[in-house]
Amino acid sequence: MKLPVLMYHKVSEHETPGRLNVSPKQLEKQFRYLWESGFKPISVQELLDHISSGRQLPAKPVMITFDDGYESQFSNVYPLLLRYNMKAVIFLTAGFIQNANINSQSEYITIENILAMKQENVEYGLHTMEHKSYEELPLEEIEKDIKDLKLFFSLHEIPFVSCLAYTFGAFPRNDKEKRIMLFKLFEKEGIHLAFRIGNRVNVLPFKRKFLIQRIDIRGDDPSWKFKWMIRYGRKWLPI
Repeated sequence: MKLPVLMYHKVSEHETPGRLNVSPKQLEKQFRYLWESGFKPISVQELLDHISSGRQLPAKPVMITFDDGYESQFSNVYPLLLRYNMKAVIFLTAGFIQNANINSQSEYITIENILAMKQENVEYGLHTMEHKSYEELPLEEIEKDIKDLKLFFSLHEIPFVSCLAYTFGAFPRNDKEKRIMLFKLFEKEGIHLAFRIGNRVNVLPFKRKFLIQRIDIRGDDPSWKFKWMIRYGRKWLPI
C-alpha cells in the first residue's frame, strides 16, 4: 500500500504563492481533488494503530501535514478541514507559539486557537523548541529539546501524538553513528514516528519509521504537478 504524505507551511492570501506559501484557493482546489479522486486523509494515530495492531486503512490513504504552526493554519486551513471533513497534523515549534502569545503581530498561532481546533480534524506533533536542526545539534541537546517540547505541550494541556518532523528536513544523514543514537533516543523518549522530506511516496509497511518521506507542496507549482505528486512524488516529476 502507498502512503503519500503532503507537507505544507503557510496558507495565506496576503503573500504570493511560492515555496512556503499556498493560497487558500489553491488548498481548497487540492482538497477537492483529493476528495473527488477517492483519497482519504488519515491521522497519525490511525497510522500508528495500523502499524501496531493491523487496523485497516482506507484503500487510498493520504496524510496531510503542516509545519511550524502559522496562524493561517487556524484561520484558513482549519475551516477547509471542517468543510471537507478532512484530517491533518500540525507540527508545532514551541518557541514560535510562545512568541505568538505575547506578540499580537506574530504570524504564528496562539495556544487559545490551538486548543480551539477539534481533535477529530487536527493532531499536533513535535517540531523542536526553537526550529533548530537535529543534524547540527549534539545528541544531549536534542534530548533536552524533546523533553522541553513534551513539557511545553503538557503545561499548556495541548494534546499531541508522539511523532516529530525534522526542521529543514534535516537529520544526520552522513553520520551513521549519530543517526543510530538519535533513533535510540527517539525510542527512549517515546517518539514513534519521524518525518523528513525526501519527496517520494511511502510504501507500507515502513522500512524506516524515523525517516518517513513527505512531499513538498508549493504554491508556485501548477495544478498538474499536484495531481502527479500525489501518486508519484516530487522526486520523479517528468519535467
